[in-house]
Amino acid sequence: RTLRVILDKEKNPRYAISRNTVGDNIVHYREPDSVKWDLIEEYEYPGGWLMPVAFNSDGSKVFVLDDRDGGTKALGLSDLRLTNVEQLYRDGITDIRDFMSDEDDNVYAYTVGIAKPEIKILDPKHEEAILLSRLQGAFPEEHVEIYDSSRDGDLHLVYVSSDRNAGEIYLFDEKEDQLSYVLARRPWVKKEHGARIESFVFEARDGLSVPALLTMPSQRDPDGKVPLLVHPHGGPHGPYDEWLYNPLVQYLANGGYAVLQVNFRGSGGHGADFEAAGFRQWGRAIQHDIIDGAKYALDNFPLDPERVGIVGASFGGYSALQSAILEPDFFKATVGIVGVYDFRLMYTNGDIRGRRSGRKYLEKALGRDEAEFMEFSPLQRVNELKAPVLLIQGEKDKRTPLIHADKLAARLKEIGHEFEYYITPNEGHTLGYKTENRVANYERIRAWFDRYL
Repeated sequence: RTLRVILDKEKNPRYAISRNTVGDNIVHYREPDSVKWDLIEEYEYPGGWLMPVAFNSDGSKVFVLDDRDGGTKALGLSDLRLTNVEQLYRDGITDIRDFMSDEDDNVYAYTVGIAKPEIKILDPKHEEAILLSRLQGAFPEEHVEIYDSSRDGDLHLVYVSSDRNAGEIYLFDEKEDQLSYVLARRPWVKKEHGARIESFVFEARDGLSVPALLTMPSQRDPDGKVPLLVHPHGGPHGPYDEWLYNPLVQYLANGGYAVLQVNFRGSGGHGADFEAAGFRQWGRAIQHDIIDGAKYALDNFPLDPERVGIVGASFGGYSALQSAILEPDFFKATVGIVGVYDFRLMYTNGDIRGRRSGRKYLEKALGRDEAEFMEFSPLQRVNELKAPVLLIQGEKDKRTPLIHADKLAARLKEIGHEFEYYITPNEGHTLGYKTENRVANYERIRAWFDRYL
């Protein structure tokens, strides 16, 4: 499956990046006057690889992202056959996040960082780099991108976003030096009412450095401690939490809760070895990262250790149950949304098992160890739970079908554990595509924590 084609300055396809049925990344190259594609390398997943991104200004070299040594993705400049790479920049915690280029595909900047994207300028004399610096001055607390420009270079579409801003587009007239508002992604969202994200890096119990984001409610008693909701992301391999507007996080923070998002081992965006470290560790080391991150936050921010809950969707729903099992006295309430609750069911139900790449992924991520299945499956350990459980499930979820939540709910009922179970009609692997379903589920989640925290 071809993922991306890199064009040269004459718009000739020169690199093809593809992925095979077991998830390995493959890079091909062709000369501009040839129809033949040459295999450069096939990189096994999980693991690092060398990815061409864009040609330099004269087309003699190519910018690459390189994490073959297992570290974070480093920016490099390579010969066209990718045999000799000069490393230009590497961040110790995060991969290179994004690139900024002009209409001729000349890369002039890139971003890194675990919180607000830090813009690194490659070419300080580039006209758009100079313009970007000016625009950033107009929006000092937000991330600015130049989306597009007119052919004469006088007009620019500028995209502005932040942890409190869901995204706005402005038109900048460079000749008139005038910035005009065009539209917003969510015009009903008032950023002045939003909560800010703070970032930190903590040391997990085995010494691994793990980044995290903490959203503190904007309205709080200066002398009081705030209840904490831990919100693990889905995936777990590949996705990661970013400094972006998150509607559920903002909704919970608006209700007076601090929300913690841990980019635990296995998450993308933090290096090849970091992602691979989460394989076969879903129910153990990953959950330890989540728990350790919560305890670090409690020690370093004005949070109430007696009012800690956990909520997540998909893998986050799994974590909401598994972490509450591992630390039954720590988490006082839990919400599992479209979660995985029994590892055996991953091999017998759902769409992942239906394709070869999915089956290979399950083998790598979960393995086949029956003892681990018992240890890592919340369904097998519900008797260890103390926190009341709210389950939310999409009726037509193909990723984690109803059978996961049905079986867990039946077991909770059997042992007399406090729980509630809602099935969202005609919805899939989501809190709700329909606005009314999403709103109802948001309200259920916050009401659940209001009741117990």
